[in-house]
Amino acid sequence: MKRLLTILAVFISAVAQAQNETPWNYNAVNNAYDGLWPRGYFLLTRDTTRKNIMDENFNPVGDSGQLGYWHNRPWWRDNLGIWREFATLVDLSAYMKYSDSASMLIPYLRKADLPQFGISNQFSAAQNASFWISGQGRVDNAFRIATSTLPAAPLQVGTLPSYANLSIVAEGNIQTVPAIANEQAVTLGQMKDSLFGKAASVGELVLFGPPTKLVHVADTLRGGWFQWQASGIVDNGITFAGSSGYWRRIFDRRNVFVDWFGTFRDGTTDDLPAIQGAINAAHLNGYPNVHLSAFPYAISDDIVMRNGVNLIGAGIDKTVIVALPSTGTPPPVGAPDTWAIYGEGTVTQLPNLASNANPLDTSLALASSATVTQNDLIMIGDTTSFSYSAYRNYYRQGEYFFTTKSTTGTTIYSQNGLNGSYPTASTTVYKVTPITGSISDLTIDGKTYTIGIGIKHGMNYTIRNVKSINGNRGNINYYHCINSAIQDCYAVQLTQQVNPYGIVVANSQNIVVERNYAYGQSHGLTVGGIDSYPLVNRGIRVLNNTFLDSTTNGGRAIDFHGNVENSSIVNNTSYGAISTGGANNTISDNTVIMGSTKSYGVLLFEVRETSFNIKGNTFIFTGPVYETLGSGLAYSGSGSEKVGGEIRITGNKYLYRASTGSLTNTIYVALGSATTNTNVVIDGNTVIHPPTTQAHVGIIALGTSGSARFNNVKVTNNVLRYAGTRVDFSRHVQVRGNTIDSTNVHALYANRNGSLDISDNHAEGYGVAGGFNTAYFIINNGRVWFNGNNGGSTAASHAYKAYFTSDTALHIGINNIYGASNGTYNISGSYTAQNNSFPVGNLGIGIEAPVSTLDVNGSVSNAIATVTGNTTMTAAQHTLLVNNSGSVTITLPPAAGCRGRVYEVKKISAASNDVIIDGDGSETIDGATTKTLTLQWSSIRFRSNGTAWFIISSYASATTL
Repeated sequence: MKRLLTILAVFISAVAQAQNETPWNYNAVNNAYDGLWPRGYFLLTRDTTRKNIMDENFNPVGDSGQLGYWHNRPWWRDNLGIWREFATLVDLSAYMKYSDSASMLIPYLRKADLPQFGISNQFSAAQNASFWISGQGRVDNAFRIATSTLPAAPLQVGTLPSYANLSIVAEGNIQTVPAIANEQAVTLGQMKDSLFGKAASVGELVLFGPPTKLVHVADTLRGGWFQWQASGIVDNGITFAGSSGYWRRIFDRRNVFVDWFGTFRDGTTDDLPAIQGAINAAHLNGYPNVHLSAFPYAISDDIVMRNGVNLIGAGIDKTVIVALPSTGTPPPVGAPDTWAIYGEGTVTQLPNLASNANPLDTSLALASSATVTQNDLIMIGDTTSFSYSAYRNYYRQGEYFFTTKSTTGTTIYSQNGLNGSYPTASTTVYKVTPITGSISDLTIDGKTYTIGIGIKHGMNYTIRNVKSINGNRGNINYYHCINSAIQDCYAVQLTQQVNPYGIVVANSQNIVVERNYAYGQSHGLTVGGIDSYPLVNRGIRVLNNTFLDSTTNGGRAIDFHGNVENSSIVNNTSYGAISTGGANNTISDNTVIMGSTKSYGVLLFEVRETSFNIKGNTFIFTGPVYETLGSGLAYSGSGSEKVGGEIRITGNKYLYRASTGSLTNTIYVALGSATTNTNVVIDGNTVIHPPTTQAHVGIIALGTSGSARFNNVKVTNNVLRYAGTRVDFSRHVQVRGNTIDSTNVHALYANRNGSLDISDNHAEGYGVAGGFNTAYFIINNGRVWFNGNNGGSTAASHAYKAYFTSDTALHIGINNIYGASNGTYNISGSYTAQNNSFPVGNLGIGIEAPVSTLDVNGSVSNAIATVTGNTTMTAAQHTLLVNNSGSVTITLPPAAGCRGRVYEVKKISAASNDVIIDGDGSETIDGATTKTLTLQWSSIRFRSNGTAWFIISSYASATTL
């Protein structure tokens, strides 16, 4: 037989009033007791096997299933014994749904039936009286409990249906009826333990003790239900002293309210004792959440967070924590390292290493035994200054890892391989007990007396929906944290003192900074290090934020220091520059707005390894003053690091608004003094200037002489408007598929590169008188391949469309470069031998459709020189004028080395002495070993077939030469 609980009504009133009150309103007309019970508790029937009383999420509440009506409000009690108030009477019916309609014992108790809640006693002809839970309009179908006699105060109950038990308590008199049909109730007598005490304030709890076991405190701020217990620890918020024993608050064991501990909530009187008391009590008892109301709370010192506690306000600008001014010696608030809210884990040093640890190692050998458990957090670090990077002494190699198993011994096992190298002489190992928890939904006003929030050695920590302003350093700070987040916060430094940052992340791993708004005079966000435990920042993800720096000092809105690696800055709006150092970082899909102060859109500095990906960003320069070297991106390569890797700058837009902006180079990648094997990819970028006469350069890849050269440089598929391109001192260079329109600067300038591929570009050099406006200016390179290009220059002077000089090997393919006052091509050499080739097919100069291999629509110039003595002709010569006073010999070069080459020799002297032309060694000229010019103005023209020389034309003023 199903066990059914019953309707329990507990009437609460002062003991003095108990004898004068009846629970019902007597209706003399109907001779019945009718109406709502103004006080009491009703225990509704429920199926214990199905647990069919539901909570607000329509989940079973467990074995209690009690509903109550107290001070004209409905309540329900969960299986933990916690009473909760319904929002409205209508909501009550939602708690009384059943999981199986077939087993419903009160089938008519539905939401539609319960706009009002009550118990009534009405007379009927069928039965003397009956009690039921009634819903408006459904009284006839309500569940009835029959009585054979009219009730009398305090209350007597007659027979019941066979399927129900009923217990009713009224001011200590309890009457029960067992589940036997028509059996009369038995009076059990006085039940003093069922009485509730009633107090106006928690201060009155000391007046109560056994036999009273339950007290209700009416105080709206600190009140509630309290249960007596023999032992406890007084915290004056959850547990209070009684006349004997202790009174412990009845609540859901998850949510602690600061106001229970006695707060002023006026923003001027110190509420720190109450706040700290609530946090300490929650931590001690394992309650996760501590709540602040929608009021201002003043604090005179740090709020110290405890492990496992979530501090929750009522919302930004609703709950406000206000720092009080300094009053003590030393001041409780105001010292440089005083926080509004602070939490810290603990660190225990383990034995030193017994042997060096290396990258990818999954175990550590310790010098002596240690005990660790699975998933312990271990911190390892090389304490030597500069052990990670040579830029700052506190850039030291270090990292967190988790253990894979519990051990006691000299070996610790890591879940993943190590990142760094750790020598035994300088490495320390620690076990960290991190602090966990969260801070959310509140405002902190530091009043310049405090730093905002500081969490050190936090794990799985979250700061969310927090507004922190007017800190005297950073507003929101993570130090040595792991697997934590800062989300949806507002962090603004309006009145800075030192280290004026909005958000700070230092020496941390796997941190998400997301959807925040942060401003600092120097940095809205800084990710760096402090001179403490050695840890490298790894896995920092900065997503969907808005950051600002000061518009007056050229600071950087987002700042990654030189000890940051494997991190990303993605989809943010930055009012100020972004800087990053370290290695293997990504900057993508951001909007960077540069104001009137000159700075860099992206600055790569303190670079340990040049593996950076800068892609898909939009940079807007309002001007008019720009950084000269690298307003869009700057990498100077300074420092002593031997850097390597690859810099990828792809798909970015650089938009300049000021028509009179200062001279700038947009993308500036230069090695400086660094030794490198770096590759550079600059692809798909757009640089747009308004029309200007400034000599802007859109892209510069600039190595230096010696070892500081880029390895491979690719400048491809970029669009530059009113800006040129320059590539110097690199080993292998590709400049392909670009559209380059420049003013007062060469559209493409390439100097002293090893090999150079210039293909499929469109380059225009717009004319400014006296300026440098050549479309392609190629000088002092090694092998040059020039093919598929078009464009030219419209300059009135200095306007060669393509200028090549002193290149070791020049290969000119099929190009379309047009119109110039000084000629389309200018190809020249210095002391370096030229080995140049032109494409297979026809080459036209000054003609669009050449019909010959070389088709020149215009003049052709060859080298001509005058000699007076013996001369051996070289590849740099073509025509010799011999002005001899005695016999001289002109020696031709070996025919094999200059197949097809033509030389001309002409005697211009009136002397009778001969000019003898001699082949190299035994080589012949028209079959003879020599030819002689005797007469003035005689000349011979020779061509080599690769084995000998042949006269193709001659001239004599008489019958002999």
